[in-house]
Amino acid sequence: MPLVEDAVLPVGALDDGTRHVSLRAALNCSSRLALRVALAATGLNPEWWPYRFGGAATPRVVKAPSSALGSGVRHFRDPIDEVAILERFAPELAQFGVVEQFVEGEQYEADGFVLDGRPTFFHSLRQTWRDDRIVAYDRCHPPARFHEAVAAALQATGLDEAPFCAELKHAFRRWIVIELHARLGEDAGLEEAMWDRSALEVIEAAAARVLPPRRRPPVVVHARGQDGG
Repeated sequence: MPLVEDAVLPVGALDDGTRHVSLRAALNCSSRLALRVALAATGLNPEWWPYRFGGAATPRVVKAPSSALGSGVRHFRDPIDEVAILERFAPELAQFGVVEQFVEGEQYEADGFVLDGRPTFFHSLRQTWRDDRIVAYDRCHPPARFHEAVAAALQATGLDEAPFCAELKHAFRRWIVIELHARLGEDAGLEEAMWDRSALEVIEAAAARVLPPRRRPPVVVHARGQDGG
């Protein structure tokens, strides 16, 4: 199972006879465009529009329709590692990003894993943001229909045999998916917030119950980083 972002697509592309996340699901959770297309029939998308980004290598500037004194301008001077990985496995998807409606309100996170099409959830978390960073995670009772919304997103993307990290907001009388990843959340201290035991131990134990011993795939582990979710 991929546990960090840079492992998702390499694991999805494995052709070694083991059970693992499919490449289609890995792409749906790695490409901003593919995610929005996969969720199109679920009612879980905000308003969104595709735009041509042009891959990982070329420096670029994204500008609002009109701006002055630097307002509405975002510079991308350095290659983006995640775009470079996407470019290796789906060059056409690496050409496009999305512009999304900003959704107000509290943001909630669900981490867990899917085996045999059945999602298992760790504790629901309420995120606290300061400026553009998450500064705290607080356990909370799952808000109404929160798990159902996450399960619908998992099914729409085809995510199975993998962990997940989903971030949603409730607005316009419905849940909206902000992010969905085919790995657990990576922020420092997040694992302690999501469960009382090691999340990896829980996943390994669940996989052992589902898979015959001779067919158990290895759990893919890479060094953790930070990416805000």
